Amino acid sequence: MFITHNVHDTWAVGDTFTVLNRGTSYGTFKKGGMTREQLLQMTAGGKELEELAVELDLIAKRHPSEVGKLKHRVAEELDREAHSK
Repeated sequence: MFITHNVHDTWAVGDTFTVLNRGTSYGTFKKGGMTREQLLQMTAGGKELEELAVELDLIAKRHPSEVGKLKHRVAEELDREAHSK
């Protein structure tokens, strides 16, 4: 068993993946039945991640100096979330 949030490490060593996202099981999948990108999409938040990327692009265009602050806040929140589980 190998537990991680890093899809790239997981893909290199795994042949079967059970995906958990915020306490919800998305299922168990064989490596041959999915792509690394599909696995990444499930573990990274999918639609939420896409929406965040769009929001960050808009902020970067309007307020370039705020991007660093926002990235720092997002990293802190992800760290808190990871340690609360």
